Amino acid sequence: MYGSVIRYLWAWHASGQVSFHYGTRAGDEIRTVLTRAAAALGWDATADPGPPRYALTDGYAAYDRPLADAGIIHAGCWAHIRRDFKHLAGPFTHARELFAAITALYRYERAAAKVIEKGNLQTADADACRLRYRLERAQPTLDLIADLVERYRPLYKPRGPMGEALTTIHNQFPKLRIYATTGCVPIDNNTVERDMRRVAVGRKNFLFVGSEDAGNWCATLYSLIESCRISSIDVRTYLRHAVAGLHAGQDPAALTPVRAKAD
Repeated sequence: MYGSVIRYLWAWHASGQVSFHYGTRAGDEIRTVLTRAAAALGWDATADPGPPRYALTDGYAAYDRPLADAGIIHAGCWAHIRRDFKHLAGPFTHARELFAAITALYRYERAAAKVIEKGNLQTADADACRLRYRLERAQPTLDLIADLVERYRPLYKPRGPMGEALTTIHNQFPKLRIYATTGCVPIDNNTVERDMRRVAVGRKNFLFVGSEDAGNWCATLYSLIESCRISSIDVRTYLRHAVAGLHAGQDPAALTPVRAKAD
């Protein structure tokens, strides 16, 4: 929190790297990040849509319009939904039934992952394998889940715990289906949840960042350190390499952790 405005760290994970953005929770923050990404990558969804682009998020509504305006397909996270029904599985029989069906979706993902690992399949082949499992196994289960949700929703008060969980999955279901139409989108955004764990630990330790400028520096450092962790490279070694490269006039885009690992 700075002044009267609460600020947050947003985490964006793509291509083996994570980028943290410091700002409010408004949709304009998302537009800012997307605009910068489009400029850096050289793509314009209105002029040249190109191949489909996906973003996987939790159910926060502020994502919807900026992603749609950027021509990005918005997929939903199953981990958040699964968590809801896991907590309700004790007292509610219908929650147990839905939790079991959602768990089956994860079982199919693990089965595909084993085939991919055993065959040492690379990106395109791995995506094709994953998509095959999703079309053959996940899609029928998704149809079952959709049927169960519509059948059980009228049985519960909207403001009760089960009613709220059923309303959430009902509202999110078009996005929740999207992962199963392609092989390149994860079933959930647990990767970002893991990226945010270090932020949560830091928040407990130092609580305040001190200033707006410090918040932006904090986001930059978290981005570099977490990307190093993902790439399994030593942070100190990387920083020495990156600082030396910057002083030598190298392009900063060539000095990211994932590029450093490739070199």
